[in-house]
Amino acid sequence: MSLNKSELNTDEIFQEYLEHCYNVHPHRLLVVNGGIEKTAEDWCLHFGGTPHGESNYEFLKRKFKKTGLPNVEVNRNRK
Repeated sequence: MSLNKSELNTDEIFQEYLEHCYNVHPHRLLVVNGGIEKTAEDWCLHFGGTPHGESNYEFLKRKFKKTGLPNVEVNRNRK
């Protein structure tokens, strides 16, 4: 039985993909916060590094919570 496109929860799929990018490819994920563009990896370093036991996504979500959600772009061409 195949899944109907209308049955897909695209918000959930996108959220999982975004978390994956933050945690697995932080050097390729561009995040803009307060008009400043850095990779997720650079933002983590900017805030002192991701604490042990916390994912990059959780850490930056907490840090950016004060300023709102940042704009995100996945750069697929960068190696």
